[in-house]
Amino acid sequence: MSSSPLVALLVAAAPLMAQGVSAQLGGRVLDPAGAAVAGATVVIRNGETGLTRTVQTNGEGRYMATLLPVGPYTVTVTKAGFQTAGNVKVNLNLGDAAPLTIRLAPDSGAVVEVVAAA
Repeated sequence: MSSSPLVALLVAAAPLMAQGVSAQLGGRVLDPAGAAVAGATVVIRNGETGLTRTVQTNGEGRYMATLLPVGPYTVTVTKAGFQTAGNVKVNLNLGDAAPLTIRLAPDSGAVVEVVAAA
């Protein structure tokens, strides 16, 4: 008797079981003009368990963290040239696919070099 069909069934069912006990959080990181911020670091921390998930935004400023246990989370976003967006609170419930868009403000301490020709 081959166990391949059983293994295939268990592998296929794993994501379905995870959806019943977890949630996901995703969205976009944008600048003040609404442009995508690529390469931003998004840290998602569960305040009850201490679980921390770190993801990076893609070229469209999108990020996604899956299989997160339910509960309260704090989201922090960092990117060079921008102020840190911290203490963004979100509560994830069973099966949630919560969207969260975060806008980063320019870092006021950033040095901008302007070259003008006369």
